[in-house]
Formats: sequence, C-alpha cells, structure tokens
Amino acid sequence: MTCIVAIKDKSALWMGADSAAVNGWYEKTIISEEKIFIGQTAQGQTSFLIGVAGYPRTLQLLRYKLNIPDIPANEKDLTRYMVLHFVESMRTCFREAGHARKKDNEEEFDSEVIIGICGRIFTVNCNYQLIESKKPYDAIGCGTDYALGVLYTTEKDTPRKRIKKALEAAAYFNAGVSEPFVIKKLEYV
Repeated sequence: MTCIVAIKDKSALWMGADSAAVNGWYEKTIISEEKIFIGQTAQGQTSFLIGVAGYPRTLQLLRYKLNIPDIPANEKDLTRYMVLHFVESMRTCFREAGHARKKDNEEEFDSEVIIGICGRIFTVNCNYQLIESKKPYDAIGCGTDYALGVLYTTEKDTPRKRIKKALEAAAYFNAGVSEPFVIKKLEYV
C-alpha cells in the first residue's frame, strides 16, 4: 500500500518511505527492500530519486532495468524531457518486461511513481500521466492524505523532521503504512 513523501528545499530533494507490503487487508509484511532509491541517467550526468507505491515488481524494474537517457544539452524544458524521455523509458521498460497492460485501449501499470530530479518533484500515475504540483512537496500511496496534511502544517520544520512526522501520521491512521521509515537526500545545487 505505502506512503512515500517528497520535499524540495533550497539545495536538496528529500524522499521518505515506509516499509509495509500488504496483501488485501489480511496480510502485512515488513519488506527489506527500500521503496525509494537514488539512480542516475545512462551516462551518469543527472541523479534522481525514485519512489514507488504499489507492486514491488514496478520498483524492481525501475531500480534494476530502467535505462534513462541523459538530458540533452540543448533541452531547456525539464517537463518536456520527462514526458519524451524519462516516462517513455519507463513505458518501454515495463512493456519489455511484461509489466504494462492494456485496459480500454489505454496502456497502464499497477503503481504510482514519484520522481525527484533537478530540484523538482514529479509523479507518474498508472496511465503514465506526468504531474508536477506547485507545492514544494508531494506524496503518493494510501497514506497520501495524512502525509500531505502534516506537510502543510509543518513548513517551518526541517525536511527530515517533516517527512518523519508525515510518515508517522500515515502509519497511525492507515493500516497499509508501517515503520521502519527510510529517508534519502539528493543535493542538486
């Protein structure tokens, strides 16, 4: 089920995640594989944070199989790069691994992905739709509403403290979110 939280500040992107995996509402496992990771584009020119809410297979494909092209030197529009290169690389990766499926003639996958790159936070929904919030934070997973409420009310706290509080609230109110929590930081300045 999951709760993943991302925050951007002046010089870094932060991401935190819980460790729960549930099978319906009758089985919960605390998993050893972290739901967030720091990756790099193909030539290592750009680093990014990725978090996945949903099936572990989505996370594993993104961590071990995804090959993302570097940002072209002449590309000034990060959203354009994300749509044409990053998300298309995800689609190709999922399709080749048999992880994408067609529903009503639309290709989709069974998870949500949150990406921190170049000081910005994007989410990719199950239909590959790319979204960037105007807020300097975002969240995905079943604990999203609780996490966003905490992030809204803790703007004066440090990013690490805000993430911890957001994940604690999500775990307290939602059975699909559990400790231990993992927090990662990616500097971009």
